[in-house]
Amino acid sequence: MPHRPSTAIVVSVLAFALIASACSNSPGDQDSTPSSEGGSTAEGSTQERDTDSEETEAALGTVIVDGTEYPITEIRDCVPLEQAGVERELELQGRGDSGDETVQIDAYVQTIGGMAMDSVSWSGPEGVFGADQEVVLEVLGDQVTGSAVLTDALRGTETISVEFTLSIPSESVDCHV
Repeated sequence: MPHRPSTAIVVSVLAFALIASACSNSPGDQDSTPSSEGGSTAEGSTQERDTDSEETEAALGTVIVDGTEYPITEIRDCVPLEQAGVERELELQGRGDSGDETVQIDAYVQTIGGMAMDSVSWSGPEGVFGADQEVVLEVLGDQVTGSAVLTDALRGTETISVEFTLSIPSESVDCHV
């Protein structure tokens, strides 16, 4: 049965691709960045500056991972998943780009079994990291600020330091469908 291992691999890859695409689709995936028409002083050299200013204007938050700053350009305020014993006040998913790679931060303000258990996770060039310890989150109006020391999800031996500020969108979306 030489085809069984390759079939299992193909099925696994397709399942992962389906899950990844479902997580990346949202109503705001289309580019809705306003174009800057006017105000340019020199032709040709303004294109690079316009791109930089559009990225800055589109940033809805920032994440600093061990001194490297990443702009977050898409944030979803998810309708909290209902689970027995877990009360989520806020569930944010923030995404941005780092060169050829998508970065993502997830922040949860939650109570588990009656105890505050806020959580943060990160996926970026450094790898995939998460933690439920050493997490400090603060909700101030329409922003969340926080910091955390996260442990790598693969081996559990490396840590990174994360600081972030994220805007909270005015509307919640169902991220769990």
